[in-house]
Amino acid sequence: MKNKLWVRLLLALLMLTMVLTAVACDKDEKKPENTEEKETGDEEVTYPFEIEDLGEDNGAPGRFNMITRTERCDYIYSEQDGSILHDAVFERNALTEELFNVEITMFEGGHSDATEYVSHVSTDVLSNLGQYDCVLAWDGSGLEMRGWYMNLLSFDELNFDEDPWWFKEWNENGTINDCLITCNGDLQFEIYYDIEVIFYNKTLAAAIEMNPYPYVDNKTWTLAQMEIFSEQIKREDSVNGGWIGEEGATDGKKEDFYGSDAIYGSLYNQSVGVTSMFALGAKYSTVHEDGTIEWTVAKESNYNIFDALYTAFRETEWNVVYQTTTLGEGSYKLFNEDRALFCWNAVRVGEFIKPSGVQYGLLPIPMYNEEQGEYITTCYGHSYFAFLTTTPDFHRSAMVFNAMNALSTEILYDTYFGEILAFRYADDPESSRMVPLIRDSLYFDYTWTNNSLCSGVAHTFGNQLISGSKNIASSLTNVESTLTYLMDKYQDVYANVKLTNSR
Repeated sequence: MKNKLWVRLLLALLMLTMVLTAVACDKDEKKPENTEEKETGDEEVTYPFEIEDLGEDNGAPGRFNMITRTERCDYIYSEQDGSILHDAVFERNALTEELFNVEITMFEGGHSDATEYVSHVSTDVLSNLGQYDCVLAWDGSGLEMRGWYMNLLSFDELNFDEDPWWFKEWNENGTINDCLITCNGDLQFEIYYDIEVIFYNKTLAAAIEMNPYPYVDNKTWTLAQMEIFSEQIKREDSVNGGWIGEEGATDGKKEDFYGSDAIYGSLYNQSVGVTSMFALGAKYSTVHEDGTIEWTVAKESNYNIFDALYTAFRETEWNVVYQTTTLGEGSYKLFNEDRALFCWNAVRVGEFIKPSGVQYGLLPIPMYNEEQGEYITTCYGHSYFAFLTTTPDFHRSAMVFNAMNALSTEILYDTYFGEILAFRYADDPESSRMVPLIRDSLYFDYTWTNNSLCSGVAHTFGNQLISGSKNIASSLTNVESTLTYLMDKYQDVYANVKLTNSR
């Protein structure tokens, strides 16, 4: 049975305020029934997870120390600083600390090249130090192949099948022969940061009398339809020379493209090249019920999607590709200047678009064609959570980790999409209703969740789009045989983890 306890009035009021906002409407399907009971007065609260005192025998708070990626973890731990999201993170952590009698801390282990980060983790494991209660890592660290992670399916505290705060597709695709060593849930807010969307310029849309939402509703919002709108907005002086890459201006710093009044249809960046194949329905793998993996990378439908994207990226004169990553200024600058109708980018870029004053709306990534039948949301980030074999108290770590995921659903989601991006309120009801549609279409492919195994093959199509090589077939000649070879090695790692690192 779920425990009940009395919490301080301030924290109870926090939950009452956060939970009973518009998120209750949009995320009903993510919350189990009858899991939260609130009464006025003394504020007795029942939470959708078990609670117990995880403090030390002397009453002091127990610890929960997470090693994270440097400067990519403000959604894990933040002090109160007046910013909306950081204050919400602080409040979530304070509530977790109050409920479980723990102290949450964070160690930033290193930057994206992984050298420093891996050094910290390897020292902990090889010296049996037990400094970390949870790991926030990423595919570039290569830690999945070390055999240092625990089998998360052996943790009774984590119910990946039933509890709604887990990313089920990630966890299902990450499972090999009943062993799961990395997981994701609503605590992984970097995924929400990095989900790909289409921002569209309302001023330019009005100029061509464009209303995209009936297309979204009728499932006719396709790449071809997007290109029709893109071509309509072009001006003659916007097509001098076509794609900017042909002129070599790819350093992400050039102030302008072919004159200050040039207007483009779609603005892309190099990160889009990696995620766009999935968004348009490419499937690189199928996980069967018996656990076997069928590779489907080099199939005709994937080639067709690549050809369509290549045309839009590289061969269409009214579109522009800026050679920068998602957060580079060039990925949104033209859009902010009212010089691009569409901006294909991560939702987090809305924080940089909104202050410009440009009038914009939100759309899902278009479908490849109407036969696709569903919108697919992808994300650029690959971070994940895991427990090391040296975790000092697996029960305490799992309990706190589970609660932080559950509370993130309620506290961070509405704060981010509502207050920061203003996509949840009446000033733009059409964009508001796109938010749950986009979020609930989040997709993970096996080659995406196991990127260390796949050695970058999930990026092959995207890298070809970025580099400008259309001869994709030659790049994929041996890819499936290579994946099969690597899979054998990966299965050995998982088999060993299941045998030795289960509770």
